[in-house]
Amino acid sequence: MPYKDPELRRAAVRDSLRRRRAADKPARKPLPGLAELRLENARDVIHVLHGQVAALLEDQTISTVERARTVALLCSGLLRAFEQSDLLDRLETLERKAGEDRRHGGIYQ
Repeated sequence: MPYKDPELRRAAVRDSLRRRRAADKPARKPLPGLAELRLENARDVIHVLHGQVAALLEDQTISTVERARTVALLCSGLLRAFEQSDLLDRLETLERKAGEDRRHGGIYQ
């Protein structure tokens, strides 16, 4: 086994690193507007993730497996954002009703 000898192991590691550095990497263009992007709530996150899923599905430079894995990850984030958005809507409704009850003397008075 070549890795038993420390010198052969170092040579194999050097060769592996050299091949990795020399690998042809696809040029990625920076996403426009992401630096100044402000995410205030779950709806903003949903909007950004929708755009990223659409961009990912159009990108032909990545493999199908990589695309599927990334879409699954983004969809997981979307589901969490949908849940947060739903909870936010429910909380706002409850707060609005509680405010109306206080203005009208409350339900217990």
